[in-house]
Amino acid sequence: MNIHRLLLALAAALALPAATAAEVRLIAGAIPGFCEAKGEGVGGASCALVAEMARRMHYPHKIELMPFIRALETVRLGSNVIMPLGRSKAREKNAQWRVVLLEDEFVLITQKHPEEAIDSLGAVRDKAVGAMRGGIAAEIAHAGGLTRLEEVAEEPLNARKLAAGRIVAWIGAWNSIRQAQRQAGLPVADLRRAAVLQRFAIYLAASRDVPAEELDKWKAALDAMRADGTYRRILAEYDYEVPQSHVKSAPAPAASR
Repeated sequence: MNIHRLLLALAAALALPAATAAEVRLIAGAIPGFCEAKGEGVGGASCALVAEMARRMHYPHKIELMPFIRALETVRLGSNVIMPLGRSKAREKNAQWRVVLLEDEFVLITQKHPEEAIDSLGAVRDKAVGAMRGGIAAEIAHAGGLTRLEEVAEEPLNARKLAAGRIVAWIGAWNSIRQAQRQAGLPVADLRRAAVLQRFAIYLAASRDVPAEELDKWKAALDAMRADGTYRRILAEYDYEVPQSHVKSAPAPAASR
């Protein structure tokens, strides 16, 4: 009888679709403008692009939205995971970088009429500056020698702190800053772009064990969206500002294959 049950269990296991074990888990870290809650789903420019890619691929699951730091650790430590993520030297070895979704700029932001002249990181080296904890903005600030960096878990807090005078500047991705300012109930017109610090790319990053052929399928879906106009439509829907072409990109680290 036990042998019969064992054979039945084995037959059931063999009958499962082979793709189930290898199916990727699609996650996103909450960042204003890029990935954020929208009704019962997930919105934001990068997540909207990924959601449409998934739809075209008949991917059966929704994007899992979670706090940014948790999502970052899930990609670093997880298995068979993909996530929209900005690429940086500090993250390079923790993921694969094969599918470019978007470009943006990290900028130094002040109030529209600052009390003192601010046009570079050097001007705020010893002053209170806000950035998102664990993000590329914090990496830029630390590399620039800022001594009074105040890191927060959510960007709208930086917007409120800048408006209240608790920080004199804010470092972040421009499109995320714009959306965070709106979420805080503050006008984007109150902000001044003091300096462009770095141009960067947002990838559909993948844990190291995701097969290359799987990522090629996601890239093919994105290429099709660019070709048929869906890509431009989604960026327009989310009022996404693409960096000006005359601003040079910071060189991306060489991708490891």
